[in-house]
Amino acid sequence: MQSPRPDPLPRLRPVDAKWLGQDGAPMLALQDPLGLHPDTLALRHPFQLIAALCDGKHTVERVAAELGEAIGIPIEAELIAHVVRQLDEHYLLDNARARLRRAEALREYRAGGSRPLSHADAVYPSDPAVLRMLLDGFGFSADGQQQPAGRLTFVLSPHIDYRRGGDLYAATWSAAAAAARSADLAVVLGTDHYGGPAMLTLTRVPYATPLGPLPLPAEAVERLAAALGEDAAFAEELHHRREHSIELAGVWLHHARGGQPLPLLPVLCGSFHPFTSGDQRPEDHPRLSRFLDALAEITAGKRVLVVAAADLAHVGPTFNDAEALDDDARSRLARADECLLAPVLAGDAAAFLEELVAERDARKVCGLPPTYLALRLLQLAEGGPLAARQCGYKQAPADADGGYGSVVSIAGVVLAAG
Repeated sequence: MQSPRPDPLPRLRPVDAKWLGQDGAPMLALQDPLGLHPDTLALRHPFQLIAALCDGKHTVERVAAELGEAIGIPIEAELIAHVVRQLDEHYLLDNARARLRRAEALREYRAGGSRPLSHADAVYPSDPAVLRMLLDGFGFSADGQQQPAGRLTFVLSPHIDYRRGGDLYAATWSAAAAAARSADLAVVLGTDHYGGPAMLTLTRVPYATPLGPLPLPAEAVERLAAALGEDAAFAEELHHRREHSIELAGVWLHHARGGQPLPLLPVLCGSFHPFTSGDQRPEDHPRLSRFLDALAEITAGKRVLVVAAADLAHVGPTFNDAEALDDDARSRLARADECLLAPVLAGDAAAFLEELVAERDARKVCGLPPTYLALRLLQLAEGGPLAARQCGYKQAPADADGGYGSVVSIAGVVLAAG
């Protein structure tokens, strides 16, 4: 497509923005979470300010004037127009051109037969034999001590990369292997790192792994879509194409079943900020209630594996905290995470959420929505918890140099109920 003249009032779409250092000069890297354009657009100073001024209220001429005032030198409107054209070429503006490309991308995604393996050969090998060797090498065994399976078995599985979390994945899925192999259905609730407040996003495209396809329970998808509303259920369906949380848990699920397929119902879960801020309660949210009621009906009478593909805390300068963590800070984090995991092991969704509401989610627990919803579903099952096991806990380095000044904490839990 040829880029048209700049929009009269250019508006930036929601994008993933990260600061990068290059030759000592900070650059703002803008990438589209929907992947409408494959490349990242990097803006040098002072052009990063242009992105902030593309708010749908400023003309190109007004952006030039305000930028000139900010840096103290005149800026020609044509220079601004050039940057705006770059934003447009990358589909980063909220306009008809980006909407057309989004519709095309959705048609391509749905026509593909199964969801692309977006992280194959980056996080894990695409060759099935090599993949099995890698996962077993982390310590996975389906023949060791396993957690008893319930009618519903909850699994808290990380979604961090395998390099940092492989041993914890292996311990968790070894404990969950019996439940995985006896299940009729897997419901995998994954963090949508780009999802909106309380958004639940379905897809009509089945997931797959290098071991083969994981069939989509189409009737269950349609029942959930009816509960959520068609538009709301699929508004962000393209997030499934690139989001890693369900994909990385699904690979371990498939491996734990020895490569045997299992119907997998994938649901991406957006932000719970309205709930952690104390403004709302999830119990009072009609859409969440309808979703959980429908999911309880779908899972009734089946042996179901309910997976929360969820990491815990994200703390340190990498995650916009002021101070790097030292040994004492990491010890305090471990104690706080232990308190957070106690209600998970008890199957208590409300107490789990209360821990994070009390601190306004200062730890930035990105796995909050899927964990809470999975526990709520567990509580709707007949009977109480049968058995629980924490399969491990660790803090993974998150600094660019591999250091521990910033960390992501992860844990594995298997809990059987019903």
